[in-house]
Amino acid sequence: MPNEFDIVDQYDSFEDPQLKSDFLDAIGTTRARIEYLRHRRDAQAARNAAKATEESESNESSAYERRREPRRRCRHAPRRSRVTVNHPPNRGGTRRMPPRRRRRVVLVIVIELD
Repeated sequence: MPNEFDIVDQYDSFEDPQLKSDFLDAIGTTRARIEYLRHRRDAQAARNAAKATEESESNESSAYERRREPRRRCRHAPRRSRVTVNHPPNRGGTRRMPPRRRRRVVLVIVIELD
């Protein structure tokens, strides 16, 4: 996709706003698309630079140093605490909360119009 990034370079080369808008009309795109391509180009350049420095560092370190690096631990689900139950499951036939009674409310509005 270097041609997409070339479009950004061409757009940036114009100094006159009228020329920029004419260029956008000619290629059939918008400023938002140019900004998106610029962001992608910069992100790709940053990734390539990071990868290059990482490769150079890994080439310099010996196999012994690589083995000495701490290993990443995988995350486990949190452990549940153990619960001991000292009472029978039905508590002797009593219920904790009695059933609630549902109350009905009826609201009547009478409006007289003259």
